Amino acid sequence: MSTAPSAILTGDAAVVYLAEQLGRVKELTDFESRILHRAIRRDTGMFRRWTTAEDQRLMKMHKARIRASEMAVTLNRTEDSVRRRLCDLKKRERALRPAK
Repeated sequence: MSTAPSAILTGDAAVVYLAEQLGRVKELTDFESRILHRAIRRDTGMFRRWTTAEDQRLMKMHKARIRASEMAVTLNRTEDSVRRRLCDLKKRERALRPAK
């Protein structure tokens, strides 16, 4: 992969490409790999904050019993992010309910 990729690389392919560009011949250490993955995720917007509109859309899909994998694709998020956000929203909802 000596030339620049035509599409944005993600995951291990991006790490390998960046390592080659840096002239690395040995495999990256776990620490180096984590650093590169974090940088890639930051640049691709994977650490976006959830908006109110996304929260509302997420809850509507959840009430419609749509799977997390489908929600993730629709919202351009990871499955883990969707599950974590649903959990956070449910906790917030329970906290706002009046005590019996």
